[in-house]
Amino acid sequence: MGWQMFAPMISRITPVEPKSNAGRPRTESVLLFKILILKKLYALSDDAVEYQIRDRLSFMRFLGLKLSSKIPDAKTITSLTRLTAQRR
Repeated sequence: MGWQMFAPMISRITPVEPKSNAGRPRTESVLLFKILILKKLYALSDDAVEYQIRDRLSFMRFLGLKLSSKIPDAKTITSLTRLTAQRR
């Protein structure tokens, strides 16, 4: 499935604001969208979805991640969950 077709819709929820180069790099919006799908589908908390992504190869494969990939932490997922709730 071509997940990039969802990028314009996702960018309306999570706008890219110019910020400094300090701190952690932004997580790709399509990746976060896929994480929200897993979270809803399996009724997982933010901490649980982070754990399951690290634990399940099927989740990593769905997200397009490798074993060595950086995985968004629960705080990042919580921030996105709050943003999507505000935009409804």
